[in-house]
Amino acid sequence: MEAFCDGNLDMPLRIQLLDWEKTGDRKVGFVDTTPRLLLGAVATEGNADRSRALDISEGNGDNVRSTDKVGILVVVEATLVDNS
Repeated sequence: MEAFCDGNLDMPLRIQLLDWEKTGDRKVGFVDTTPRLLLGAVATEGNADRSRALDISEGNGDNVRSTDKVGILVVVEATLVDNS
């Protein structure tokens, strides 16, 4: 946990989503969250449970003019592991 977020569960975390293509990866969108929010977003009713899903915003987060939602990220499992 120290290496991941310096022990701070409220540290900003950006998850970038890419679509692989032969011509190169295409940026689909991003999710801004924190480790605490990610842990709290775990689906409780299986991978089809979207009640806690995180919104995926369009673009890469740099100079975003639109905050259009392009999808959702369903968190199936999230755990903290202390490797110290």
